[in-house]
Amino acid sequence: MLLVVDLDGTLADSRHREHHLQPRHEGDKPRWDAFFEDCDKDLVIVEVARIVQCMWVHGYKNVVMTGRPENVRLKTSMWLSDNGIPARELLMRADDDYRPSHELKRSLLVEHVLPRIAPKEKIVAIDNSEADCAMYRELGCIVMQVMVP
Repeated sequence: MLLVVDLDGTLADSRHREHHLQPRHEGDKPRWDAFFEDCDKDLVIVEVARIVQCMWVHGYKNVVMTGRPENVRLKTSMWLSDNGIPARELLMRADDDYRPSHELKRSLLVEHVLPRIAPKEKIVAIDNSEADCAMYRELGCIVMQVMVP
């Protein structure tokens, strides 16, 4: 049994960083570096954390899969540890990978996760992104979509 869980907007409350993605002036691009730089200041979304912890206790192998770049791996690992989030593995975006999240996560799942599980093993995915959830459904995963008010 395998659980794949997203971070930003799913397990980590990243709303305080979203202003970095809004243009300050016409033609501005999202400031992704600034958005990710503050990831260690996120509050945990307690309800999702409890689900992840419970599934771990009941034998699920937890994989955290995120669109965060590798350059914040240490901050992300520390955040997971500080918030008591058990994970067997942390899969992240390469620093030079700018694909949409659902494409990135499909690739990570197909290349790093699926080859290591039994053919009939169930995967549960928890994510907040509609596109990511659709991708997981296409791959036959059980999906829980998080919507934080």
